[in-house]
Amino acid sequence: MIQMYVEARRTLLDALDALEPQLDSIVIVGAQAIYLHVGDADFGVAPFTTDGDLAMDPSLLTDEPSLIALMNAAGFVPGPLKGGAAQPGTWVNGAGIAIDLLVPASLGKRPGHRGADLGASHGSRAARNVAGLEGALVDKQRMAIPSLDGPDARVRHAFVAGPSGLLVSKFHKLGERSHNDPARLKDKDALDVYRLLREVPAAQLVSGFEALRHNAISEAATRDGLAYARQMFGSPTAAGVDMVVRALATTGEDPEFVRASAAALADDLFVEFD
Repeated sequence: MIQMYVEARRTLLDALDALEPQLDSIVIVGAQAIYLHVGDADFGVAPFTTDGDLAMDPSLLTDEPSLIALMNAAGFVPGPLKGGAAQPGTWVNGAGIAIDLLVPASLGKRPGHRGADLGASHGSRAARNVAGLEGALVDKQRMAIPSLDGPDARVRHAFVAGPSGLLVSKFHKLGERSHNDPARLKDKDALDVYRLLREVPAAQLVSGFEALRHNAISEAATRDGLAYARQMFGSPTAAGVDMVVRALATTGEDPEFVRASAAALADDLFVEFD
């Protein structure tokens, strides 16, 4: 297993330990959440991430203790610098591994700003507004989070975003970057979508999306996420499918099979919501 992934999991557990007083408000999202659901998915591409992402539900966050105090006490500091200022919501440990504290943009109370307004105790630098995370607050389940490092025997229990909520957030990430900043697109993000589409039963995904579409918190984000998904995965030659093919280029998988499979799996989801 890639050592940086092992270190990223250890850092995630450190953050969960640090934030234990606020743990009811926290949901694990991003690549680590995806791997908790589907593992390596038999791709020949090992699960890999160098950081951890935690979504926060402001309605469940208590005024005290403050997120800033908790993270500082555990040895996390704001960073890295971007444009001369620390990136809101990014916390880095002594080894340089980042934990991002994220708030669904529609709930962050500061439209147009990166920093989420979490009130006087937490301020607007502790967490960052991110579009598309709303589904993670609705589609979630408590799971065991084990260490990947033999000597570290920790297992923590925390909320983890479900597959449908994770897909909504990934669709937003890929679609928004495709439109606004293509240089930031990463083939790995499209591969993570393919992992979920291939390994999670379609009926489970459809049921999850149906619930998200009928929840006031996640309805708009889910609708927009599906629109991005159609753009990125709506045909065998769509941009997101191209990214999956590139991500699997060294594994020996037939590119034409991957193209057909990725588009067909996405279509299994789309046809339920046309």
